[in-house]
Amino acid sequence: MPKRTRGVAALLALSFLAVTAAPRPAAPHDIPDEIRIPVFVRETDGELHLVARVPLLLLLSLNVPKWGAGYLDFERAEPVLRRAGEVFASEAPLFHPDGTPLPATLEAFRVALPWDRSFTGFDAARDKVLADPLPADTQVFWNQGFLDFYLTYPAPAEGSVAIECNVAPGFGDRVALDVLYERRGEGGEEWKSNLYHISIREGRVALDPSPFQAFFVFGRSGVEHILTGWDHLLFLICLIAPFGQLSRIKHLLIMVTGFTVAHSVTLVSAALGHAPEALWFVPLVEGVVALSILYTAIENLISASVVRRAVLAFVFGLFHGFGFAFALGESLAFAGDHLPLALFSFNLGVEAGQAAVVLAAIPVLQLLSGTDRSRFAVSAVLSVVGGHAAWHLLASRFSELSRAWALSGGAPPSWSWLLWPLALAGAAGWVVLMMRRRRAAETRRSA
Repeated sequence: MPKRTRGVAALLALSFLAVTAAPRPAAPHDIPDEIRIPVFVRETDGELHLVARVPLLLLLSLNVPKWGAGYLDFERAEPVLRRAGEVFASEAPLFHPDGTPLPATLEAFRVALPWDRSFTGFDAARDKVLADPLPADTQVFWNQGFLDFYLTYPAPAEGSVAIECNVAPGFGDRVALDVLYERRGEGGEEWKSNLYHISIREGRVALDPSPFQAFFVFGRSGVEHILTGWDHLLFLICLIAPFGQLSRIKHLLIMVTGFTVAHSVTLVSAALGHAPEALWFVPLVEGVVALSILYTAIENLISASVVRRAVLAFVFGLFHGFGFAFALGESLAFAGDHLPLALFSFNLGVEAGQAAVVLAAIPVLQLLSGTDRSRFAVSAVLSVVGGHAAWHLLASRFSELSRAWALSGGAPPSWSWLLWPLALAGAAGWVVLMMRRRRAAETRRSA
């Protein structure tokens, strides 16, 4: 494509991006209340002992008998509360290693007052459930106390027990189990424990996973994250858009390898705890991820150099690695004793998903890019769409960063007013660069 035509097309695309990407006030994201159910599971003497504390609020569908202004009627409530224990065992079942549910036996249940704080460990929780029940005239409002359960299961001879959370399915993923699983170590003297945070999203979770289970679960998670994490996916598409031809496969390999190495380093570092813990760090990283998409999209419209793009992929890859680590979050606990293997598997899954995207995109871009003109047009369309989405994402994440900064004790900076000046300054810089290149080309022709 002639440079003059290319410059006009780029300016038109930038104009469209500027018009359509006007920053809008970020809509507040209402974080749904999360109901967390403490669960202690201990394996000993060939049995599994489970103690759980469920808010009475979740028993609404069972229509627990009440009296007066809504207080629990203890004399009539016993059959319903026993039924609640059976329902809990069916909605948070334990599974044999072969996938069959373990039969549960409800040993005891007891209503606890709202201010009761005895669920601090397995022994204290079990002693509380086995204690004498509250007096029948105790005034406990129907949705303000707790119902404690004590269940036992036969322990499998070998293999890992699994648990699933589908408690109060009407609440969706607002209900989660905080599971502390304890079992004897190999020597039989010290207790080993794993702590899990499980909602309906995680599905079935092995409480003491084998190396194969950890490898499979985290590998699948890595593939799913790259294929459903649209911000990382959008950056990858914008990164390769100008180079989607088979003849430039070497350039693609250089860029993707740089991105891979960079995000692998920060992913492992952050997952092992070597990352800032300040409130502002997560929105800052997510803001830089959005900025990486926007910058790459703008560069595609002007001039995408292979060398500059490889450096860009490496630098922004460092921030994307932190983003991958944030996605892991509390799920790292699901690795059990196999944390290094889980990190390796997750990273391998990310690379597999990334390779699948690149391999699927290359033939499509090859078919659509028969000439220089069509190649630039395809890259421009992808870049404008990606840049437009990234602009709004950047504005939203800067707002989150401002709130986090304020909560950290600093005055919240007004980020929104910076977006337009930065965009205009960047556009002006690229226009000046194009004009200088044009003058240099004319000078060479005249010479």
